[in-house]
Amino acid sequence: IIKGPGIPSNQELDAFAYIHDLYPTLADLAGLPARDDVDGKSLVPVIYGEKESVRDALFTAYRHTVRAVRTNKWKLIRYPERDHTQLFDLEHDPLEINNLADNPNFSEEKSRLISLLQENQKAVGDTVPLTAAIIKPMAYDPDTLQRKPDQWQPEYTLKRYFDEK
Repeated sequence: IIKGPGIPSNQELDAFAYIHDLYPTLADLAGLPARDDVDGKSLVPVIYGEKESVRDALFTAYRHTVRAVRTNKWKLIRYPERDHTQLFDLEHDPLEINNLADNPNFSEEKSRLISLLQENQKAVGDTVPLTAAIIKPMAYDPDTLQRKPDQWQPEYTLKRYFDEK
């Protein structure tokens, strides 16, 4: 939600954005230069209706190795340690029920999205391979999984969920 002088009101925008787009956007709105070494992009062209989006895709990482790319129509998720890929047509399957990754009719789209993911990895210095040297089984054994807190957890969360009793 952004409100301010000259910003169109009562509009909802559907554009790809990351949280780190806020800094360059607010700097742009304030007429201040944003630093060049930030990953975010100003959303001002979207806010004022000059562009539909400032990017064509979003890229995400989960845990240590899972990588994903999302466009308006497609989402591809790659699980290197399981040698597994998911591909969803978000226009026809918004609930992501039908995995099209192994369907030969969608092999070109799958290849295109993997290439897009690799290009992004190279651009941001992400060195995690999309194919692991050792492939783990697809099934998880919940008794062998160990939860570890991430470094940003507040102290009360660490005590509540991770302290040994």
